[in-house]
Parts: sequence; structure tokens; C-alpha cells
Amino acid sequence: MTTLSDDELAKLVLRRDEDNANYATLIRLRESIGPVACVRRMLALFERRESPDLCEKSWNAALTICLTDEQPEMNLESSRLWTDAILEAMKDDSPEIRARAAGALGFGLSGEQFTPSINSALMTGLADASVEVRFESGQTLQQSGRQAIPYLTTALLDERYQRPHANPNDRCSSVWDILFTLDGILGRQDTTPGDRDASACAVGGFLETRFPDDGLDCMDVWKAGDTLGEHIGGREALATLSALIDHPDPRVRASVAHGLSHLKEPEARERLHLLLHDGDEGVRNEAAKYLNRPPGSG
Repeated sequence: MTTLSDDELAKLVLRRDEDNANYATLIRLRESIGPVACVRRMLALFERRESPDLCEKSWNAALTICLTDEQPEMNLESSRLWTDAILEAMKDDSPEIRARAAGALGFGLSGEQFTPSINSALMTGLADASVEVRFESGQTLQQSGRQAIPYLTTALLDERYQRPHANPNDRCSSVWDILFTLDGILGRQDTTPGDRDASACAVGGFLETRFPDDGLDCMDVWKAGDTLGEHIGGREALATLSALIDHPDPRVRASVAHGLSHLKEPEARERLHLLLHDGDEGVRNEAAKYLNRPPGSG
């Protein structure tokens, strides 16, 4: 069993779900050479990075086949080697492999195990040209939890994340991905009032520094108001949105209207009434949509 070549093992891993015999052969390999050696063989397959499927399935096999009830976790050395290999795969030329690698980081790691190098790599993934890489990076960062908040809030003002994506059918810039990831983290029960304060400050700072010709899509700006109103909420969001109600950029004022519509505080509705008389038709329509009042009415 130990004489299986890497090519033979790769075929078994890729086809393990197609035939019970393939799965049984992999189990016998684990029993023959032991879980640690089996994990290392899967790592060797992963490091070849011949295809996205081989990367994903060798990692999955390492977790589901190589480990046992007696040894349910990798030892520290194997964990470090796998982490290094996955981080290296996030730099691969293939966007499919980068996406699978970003997703792989989310398996088997708890929040405290997300090291600065892992979080930094995932933040680089949020600036990737591939929408799949950005999505997987954001999903995994959400698993990192509240410790990812400083990375995300800092990135909001980083030009690298504000550049429009080359694909015109893509989701604006990485600002959307940052805010969407932040939304997911703020929905967790372990976030604190301090996390919400810091997030409100950063999102408000992003909106405050907007100007009409900054190159950002209006949906990126709109999403900031959505994050403030729906996902941060409370007095923090109300204060931030209220301070932006006279912002010179109509995209920001429309975003403010949307954010205010999610808040239950009476002052939020008062601010929306003010925006019914805004000088920009789009802002007036945005406010009217939530108040069920015609633009310009009292």
C-alpha cells in the first residue's frame, strides 16, 4: 500500500466519491502508514497544485480520511505545513486555485487560530481580480470573527480596495466585499459595543471622504449606508448618518437615507423628512421611498 505513486494516489483522491473501492483503498493507506504520514502524502498532492479539484480534494481527504477518532487533529507541525502550503496557493496564477485555497483556510480553524498572516492573506484575497476569490476570502474572514474588524475597517480607506474591477459585470470595487464581510461579523454574538463603534467610525469615514468624481460606483457608496443602518444600527449609526446629511455628494446623501430607513430611533425618521427636500432628485426619491411620502412634501 505504501508503494502507491503520487499519480496513483492523486487518481484515487479525485475519484474517491465515484467508487467505494477508491475510498476503501485510501482508508487502507491510512491504516498502513498511519494518520500523520497519510496527511503528509495529501499535502504533497496539494503542493503540486495541478488543478483546483486536486487541491480541494487532497485537503478534504486530509481532514476526513487521514485523521481518526484516536487522532482527530493534525499535529502542530502538520498544521503549520498545511497553513504555509495553503497561503502559498493563494498566490497561484490560477484564480480557481486561489479561490479553493481561500475557502480551505476556513475548514478546521477557530477564531483564535486565525493568525495575522492568515488574516492578511485573506485581505489580499478581498482585493483579488476574481469575484470567486473575493467571495471565498470574505466568507473565511467572517469565520475569523471580530479580530478581522481592524483589518476590514483599515481597508475601507485603502485605495487598493477602491479601484473599480476590470470586469464591467463584476460587483463594483472591493469596498462592497469589505462591507459585506463586515456585515457578517457584526451579526455574530461575540462582537462588542466597541466593535460597533469602531465599525461605525470607519464606515462613516469612508462616506465622509467621498466626492462625486472619485471613481467609485454608486452601489459601493449605497452599501456603506446599508451597513451602518441595518448591520451596525443604534445610536452609533444614527450619529454617523446624521453628521452626513448635508454631505456635498448626492450619492452619500442617498446612502444616508437608506441607512436611516433601517433605524428605529424617532430621530431617524425626522432626518428622513429633511431629505425629502434635498436639492437632488435621486436623494428625494430615496427618502420618499421609505416614508411613503411624495418628494418635497412636508
